[in-house]
Amino acid sequence: MKSRREIKNIKNRPLPIVQNIQVMKNKNSPYKPILFCTWFVVFVLAISPNIFGQSFMEYAQSGKRKYEKQDYKGAVADYDQAIKLSPQVAELYYRRGLAKYYLKDFQGAVVDYTQSISLNPNNPDAYFDRAYTKYNYLNDYEGALADYTQVIAQNPGYATAYNNRGLTKTNLKDYQGAIADYNLALQLQPDFPIALSNRGLAKYELKDYQGALDDLNAAFQGEKYNNAWAMNYRGLAKFQIGKTAEALQDFEKAAALDSTYGLYRYNIAYMKNELGDKQSACAEWQTALNLGYQDAQKKITEVCGGVLAASNYLYVRDEANMLSESEKQLLENKLKQYDDSTSTQIAIVIQTSLNGQNMESYTVQLAQTLGIGQKGKDNGLLIFVSKDDRKIRIEVGYGLEGVITDLESKYLIENYLTPYFKQQQFHKGFDQTIDAIIKLLSGEFKPDDIRQGKGTGTGWAGFWNTLWNILIILFAGGFILIVIIGIFSGGRGSGGGGTYSSSGSSWSSSSSSSWSSSSSSSSSWSSGGSSSFGGGSFGGGGASGSW
Repeated sequence: MKSRREIKNIKNRPLPIVQNIQVMKNKNSPYKPILFCTWFVVFVLAISPNIFGQSFMEYAQSGKRKYEKQDYKGAVADYDQAIKLSPQVAELYYRRGLAKYYLKDFQGAVVDYTQSISLNPNNPDAYFDRAYTKYNYLNDYEGALADYTQVIAQNPGYATAYNNRGLTKTNLKDYQGAIADYNLALQLQPDFPIALSNRGLAKYELKDYQGALDDLNAAFQGEKYNNAWAMNYRGLAKFQIGKTAEALQDFEKAAALDSTYGLYRYNIAYMKNELGDKQSACAEWQTALNLGYQDAQKKITEVCGGVLAASNYLYVRDEANMLSESEKQLLENKLKQYDDSTSTQIAIVIQTSLNGQNMESYTVQLAQTLGIGQKGKDNGLLIFVSKDDRKIRIEVGYGLEGVITDLESKYLIENYLTPYFKQQQFHKGFDQTIDAIIKLLSGEFKPDDIRQGKGTGTGWAGFWNTLWNILIILFAGGFILIVIIGIFSGGRGSGGGGTYSSSGSSWSSSSSSSWSSSSSSSSSWSSGGSSSFGGGSFGGGGASGSW
């Protein structure tokens, strides 16, 4: 229990900050150099990132964060800096390779995976991702085969690696070897419908049609697996053993799962013609041709007597009859003229319904299948409308994403398409949107809310915000340290010694890739069907809306 005198002495004692101001004023105080050094250290720590630059760890962590936010260009830039500071870290090359993959720099991704493997040959993920990239995008099947073999050597219990190596062997026409790999995959993972369907495809190529049908039936058992390509193969197997009507049903199911691929429509037409329904067959071949499957033109000429021809419309495809013929022609002429003058291709696709499909996934696949834009430039844009669902989507090609961002796509939908569609002025909505897109691409127009640059933190505003933050750090840090020194210099009571512990940040990756192809539905081969567009590519940039 403190006496009154002790309590009075405590109350009269100056606060630490006041006491230290007095210390600073006292020229003979031994604590004055300590306080000065404290303020100097706080100042240097506050501005050290600007003076000394970021560390390897900071760049690596920043790259990881940007990668997770799908800012792949920013991630590559940060990993570039981290690699300059620490060029012997295998994980940096691997992570940069993943980011390059999503930027469609497949060759660059393979180079980085290779460098990562040279520094750390015991990373099966790097081998796996290198194999996946070689197989799917570089057509290097021999290289993919060697890499999948290395993955299996390091991780013999990895069922997906056996499945993918089987696909690679199928492309190399080693069907027996492929079946052996699928068998191993199924031993490790019996409930693996992709391996079952792929084994069925390999058996089909060996003309074991009943064996193929058995595997494909097992893959689809329980409705766990819905893959258009495998459904198409099951139809082919059924046709080969004389089940034409059942084959037709499978082709129709395949077309329902993926209505963008003309091959399925072609097969439907073939079955209908076999069953004697020539008129319906010709209509299906026409649809296949409109979807870009050029083999259908031969059938139209041979079977349908050349009565049908390719659609008059390339840029405007209105299956739901939302536009009149004259309106379609006006839009077609405008888009063709823009294509001829700039090589940038804008397409309009109007469908009756999405049939329950996810619009974002569907439209990126549709745009990719049609190949809107020029190959290499990827300067295509799709305006998609589902009439009965009352949904809209603008899908932007890779080459235009820097100009027409997701935000601007949303602006176009909300300020042009949706208002006119609500008034049933569909042609005007499309026409005004196309005009705005053309102005955006020419730099003539920027949406007002984007042009204002809200939240950009650039210019003088950004400078003063940064300065203010530094001052706050200096004040807070200095205040705390002064209080601490004041406590030590109080001359009374007991003082506890403190310890400073640096936990040290660590940066590590998980042992598995941040993406997996285990659910891949890729087939052992693909068709050569093409559209009349330029072969542009899409990656999911754009926005969705409704009316």
